[in-house]
Amino acid sequence: MVQIKSQKRLAADIMKCGERRVRFMVDATGLKDIQGAGSRAAIRSLIHQGVIIKNPVQASSRGRIRERMAAKKLGRHTGAGKRRGTREARMPSKTMWIERQRVLRRLLRSYRESEKIDKHLYRELYQQSKGGLYRNKRVLVEHIISEKAERIRLAALEEQAEARRAKSKALRDHRIAHARAKREKIAAGTF
Repeated sequence: MVQIKSQKRLAADIMKCGERRVRFMVDATGLKDIQGAGSRAAIRSLIHQGVIIKNPVQASSRGRIRERMAAKKLGRHTGAGKRRGTREARMPSKTMWIERQRVLRRLLRSYRESEKIDKHLYRELYQQSKGGLYRNKRVLVEHIISEKAERIRLAALEEQAEARRAKSKALRDHRIAHARAKREKIAAGTF
C-alpha cells in the first residue's frame, strides 16, 4: 500500500478541513502523482486539477423533521401523550393576555392617530379591552365599525330632530307674529 498520509495532511491544511474530508480522485496511475507531490505547491496544483477534492460536510438529514413539523402545523402529534407540561406551563395564560392586549392597544393607537376614532371612543374602547371584552382583533374591529355606524345614525337622528324643532319654532314664531299683527289691526280699527 502506497503511503500518502503526509499528502492528505497537507491537503487538509491547505483546504482548511479535517483529513477525513480529503478525497483523492485517482486511479492506479494517478496515485503515483499524489505520492510524488511532497510540497504544498504540488498539492495546490493537484487540488486545482480536481485530483484532490474536499468532501461535503456530512450532516444529519432534516427531511424527516420537516415532514413532522408540517404535520404538527396541521395539528398532528399533539395529543395528550405528547404533552410534557400542564396547559399553563406550555402556554401561560398571562403571556396570552399580554400578547392580546398589545395587539388591541396597537390597533387602537393606530386608529386614533389616523383619526378613524376620536379620543373619547379610544378611551372607551381601551377600558373595555382592558376589561377583557374583546377576545381578539377581529372582534374589536367589528365593534368599532358597529359603534361608528351607531354614532352616525344617532347624529343623523339628532340632526333630524333639530331640523324638526327649528321648523316647529319657525312655524310658532310665524303664528305668533300673525296673531300680533291681527291684534294690532283690530286695535287700530283697520280690520
